[in-house]
Amino acid sequence: ITFEVECEAGEERCSNDERLRGRNFIFGGRSALCAWPTPAPTQFAYLPTYAPTEFGWDVCSGTDQDLEIEGAEILINNLNGQGPDEDGENVLRYHDVVKNAPGGQQIDLVVSVAPNSDYYLAEPSSNGKWEQFAQINVRDNEPTTLQFQFVDSDTDEPVELTRFVITVFDIDEQIDPTIQNERVCVDVEGVYDVIAAGGSLNEIGSLEAITTGYNEESVTIDLVQESCRGGEGSSYQIRSTRPGWLCDNPTDPLDLSPVSCAECDACTEENGREQYFPINRDLRAVMFAYAGPQSSFEITFEVEC
Repeated sequence: ITFEVECEAGEERCSNDERLRGRNFIFGGRSALCAWPTPAPTQFAYLPTYAPTEFGWDVCSGTDQDLEIEGAEILINNLNGQGPDEDGENVLRYHDVVKNAPGGQQIDLVVSVAPNSDYYLAEPSSNGKWEQFAQINVRDNEPTTLQFQFVDSDTDEPVELTRFVITVFDIDEQIDPTIQNERVCVDVEGVYDVIAAGGSLNEIGSLEAITTGYNEESVTIDLVQESCRGGEGSSYQIRSTRPGWLCDNPTDPLDLSPVSCAECDACTEENGREQYFPINRDLRAVMFAYAGPQSSFEITFEVEC
C-alpha cells in the first residue's frame, strides 16, 4: 500500500503549520464493509495448499485468518529509523495480530520500507496505533511504499496466510481541496477482490459502481495500467474526495456508521462546516482481499497537496 501527500508546485510542504505537514493513515483487517456472518464459519486449523482460483471465495462470507490490531503489543516502533523508539530495527512491529492462525501459532505483523522506496514522517508519536487500528504517519509530498510481512513471533520466519483482508479507513482531506489529499495505491497482482461501500468488485464488475457510481461522496478507485511505483503491471489507485476531522475517525472497524454535525466539535464550533455532514465513514474505506497463500503485501501511501 502506498501513502502519499502532495503539495502545490513550488511548495515544500502543504502548510507552514508543523501540525499540518503530514497525515495519518489507519488500517486493520475486517471492517463493516462486509456484513460478516455470526457465528463465524469454521476456520482452517492449518494452511491449505489450494491455488487462489480454486477457492471460489465470497469474501464477505468469511475469512481464514483475521488481522486484529486492538490488543496487539507494539514490539518495535522505529519505521525507517525515525522513531519514536530510539533503537531497534528500522521497522514497526505488531505482536500476535493474527486470529485463527494456522496451528495456533503467534504471528507478528512487521511493517518496513519496501526496497527502492523511502519513508518520512511529520510526527513520530503518531506512528503505532489509533484506537483499534494500526496507524502510520506520512509526511506531505513524500510518497512511500511499505511492505507488510507476517512472521512467526518466535522464529521470525515468514508465515503464509490464506483468505485474509486488509482495510484502509478514513481516506479524506482538508477542506481546501488543493492541499493534503490522501492517496492509497495497491498493485493488482495478488489482490483477489476489492470491496467498497457499494459492494464487491468481483460481484459487480465495476470500480465506479462500488464507489462514486454508488455514492458521489465516496473515495474514487481507478485501475491504472502501471504499478504503484510506475513500472510494469497495473494498480488500484484510491483518492480522497471529501474533508474530514479527528472527530469523524472511526474507533471500531466494525462500526462505520455516519457522524452528524452535532457529534463533531469541529463542525459545531465552526460556522459553515455543516455542509460537509453527515460524514458517511463507510464511503471513506476500502478493503482488499488476498486469497494467498502469501506472507506479505505492499501498500503505497501519499499525501498530495
